[in-house]
Amino acid sequence: MPGTFPGRWPHFQFEGSAEAVAVCGAVAILTSQAVLAEEVCRAAYAAEGIYRDSVPALDRLTLAGDMIIRNGTAAEKAVQMLRVAVDARAGFLATGEVGLML
Repeated sequence: MPGTFPGRWPHFQFEGSAEAVAVCGAVAILTSQAVLAEEVCRAAYAAEGIYRDSVPALDRLTLAGDMIIRNGTAAEKAVQMLRVAVDARAGFLATGEVGLML
């Protein structure tokens, strides 16, 4: 689970590469991010004390106010949102799609 910090909504960044081994963006053909709904972030932060420093940052931010995401269209924002299933015993399972045109 990603934490948050001022100006950025909790997110996962990822890269796609045509190479078998990608190292720190050196051969990336795609760099993007995926985000989580607020209720998922709050549930995770409440469950684990290691996220206590992320709660105040989340309290001051909205997804629409994220310094990167706010520049996207509604469609772009929608495809960045992961779908999350929550099982109190097993944890969280997030799914999403990444489309590539090669």
